Amino acid sequence: MAKRESEAARRAREAKKQQRADPDNVVARYIRRGDDGAISVAFPNHFGALSKGPVELQGLHAFTHLAQPLAEAYTLRFLESRSADARYRGWGTLKTGFVAFLARHGAKHETRLSDIDESTLVAFKAWIDDPESPIFMPSENSRSKVLLAGQRILSTLMASKRWAPQLSPALKLLKNPYPNAGKDTKHTEILDDATLERLYVHAADDCERSILRFRKDRDRLKATMSQAVPLEAAGKDAFSCAAYLMQTYKGSIPVYWKIAARSKRFAPSIDKALFEAAKALLYPNLDEILPFVLLLTLMFAFNPGVVLNMTHDDYEDETLFGRERIRLKPFKPRANKNQINTVLATDDLDNPRTILRHLRDRCLRARAIVRPEWANRVFLRYSWKYNKVFALEGTDIAMRKAIARFCARHKIDVFQLKQIRPTTLDLVHEITDGNLLAMQQVANHDDPNTTREFYTSEAFQRRNEEMLAAGMLQLERKYQTAGRIDVAARHRLRSDLGSATPGFACLNPYRSPLKGERKGRLCQAYGRCPICPLAMMDPGSEHSYAYLIKLREALDEAAGRLGPPWLRRWAPVKERITVHWARIFTDPEVVKRGVALARTTIPDLPRLD
Repeated sequence: MAKRESEAARRAREAKKQQRADPDNVVARYIRRGDDGAISVAFPNHFGALSKGPVELQGLHAFTHLAQPLAEAYTLRFLESRSADARYRGWGTLKTGFVAFLARHGAKHETRLSDIDESTLVAFKAWIDDPESPIFMPSENSRSKVLLAGQRILSTLMASKRWAPQLSPALKLLKNPYPNAGKDTKHTEILDDATLERLYVHAADDCERSILRFRKDRDRLKATMSQAVPLEAAGKDAFSCAAYLMQTYKGSIPVYWKIAARSKRFAPSIDKALFEAAKALLYPNLDEILPFVLLLTLMFAFNPGVVLNMTHDDYEDETLFGRERIRLKPFKPRANKNQINTVLATDDLDNPRTILRHLRDRCLRARAIVRPEWANRVFLRYSWKYNKVFALEGTDIAMRKAIARFCARHKIDVFQLKQIRPTTLDLVHEITDGNLLAMQQVANHDDPNTTREFYTSEAFQRRNEEMLAAGMLQLERKYQTAGRIDVAARHRLRSDLGSATPGFACLNPYRSPLKGERKGRLCQAYGRCPICPLAMMDPGSEHSYAYLIKLREALDEAAGRLGPPWLRRWAPVKERITVHWARIFTDPEVVKRGVALARTTIPDLPRLD
């Protein structure tokens, strides 16, 4: 009887057939190892996707036996990706998911491919589903993506003739682990108006403080560095310490304990707290940079990835009609085009030009020690953990923690960066009365259906339903009043569409106190608004004054036509206009423009009965 083939041998045989990895191991040429052992992948530019710098596989080098196979599997998986952003997101999902799980539940120095089996995936899924887990997400769809990312890496290794023989025969991928995933997919939840306002105010305040502090510190640091600072004087303050470090180390400044180990005089002169304060003067951390990210995202409604990947080549100054403006043109890989936006340029501290110029100067020293591929990025941040400068990534767990700290500092409910764009677009929908084309223009979408399909919040849908219901009620009122109340004929920019009489505003047109009106129905008391306690007028509106003139003309016309019944029905209205409403218009210019509008623009009102 023939000996049964082992599972590992079968996988190796299948891998040879598929030829997923060539004999020369094509992916290895893109994997780089730094002097400290850190692994990165320098993807080539192809399929129209710019690499935008290597993907740092942070923490992976700590796995003695798993680092190389996981790095190769990730590289092979995303080598043919048509989106550069997808490569960063892919590693972010793996790092916070499967790799983080292995680090927590395994021994980095001992775990091998053969130790990963079906029970490992079952435990991985249980960790993802645990509400106490740092990666837990309420949505099954989101959790399924984390699990799927890990399983796809393993399936890539199963198809590799180099690594398949090392896999455990007991490794089986979980099939349909989340049967309801996809059913709970819904649009990104938007922020409420109060949170959005507070977010903008606090981000702007933080940016203003950072800019003013930097300008003050820059001048003092420049003066301190104008002369040599010896070690004995470096412990005087943070500026002297920063000057000493910059004069002593031309490249990256080593960590504190390494300097202290090399020089016995260093620690007595400079303590660790002073050392960290000095480095904070030289390099911005994530907490300092985050408010600028939030402010620019709020201003331009860009996708988070578009904002974070901006370079200093993605904006330029221009002059339009004699006024200075700044033109932003960051590239959006998914749309394969630049997102164009231009705004007025001022010296205000919350103006985009001021912000971008500040970030260029603030990150000047950081650009000198960052990877060359990231040197032109707008948003750079120093990491104390790795003693390196990184470009900001939205999928980085450090970003989530920084947002959580920002929210705790300002007492705001925790949000996600991806919520800002749909919230801004929903606000455009609200202030433009549901104008989808305005939303499309702000979103930089070629097709309005894209805006409608992907940025339709529940509030968006509710407002559309309310507008449809309001339109139906307006048509019903027009029909029941024989066309006398027709809001389509009014000046829509400065007119309340709920009031029964043009030129007036109503506190509650659905609960009119006038005789004969039914609660819950739009008021139909055409012409009687002057005697209603719920009526209002804008004394600064020439249009309201013009409509008041037209109402008096309609009253005079009705007096000659109706005869004695007019006294009982309309005389109180005429009196109220004369003794009250006409007197609230005290600005001669408003009265003058109102009279002109009544003569040339505002049509006669329908006849009064």
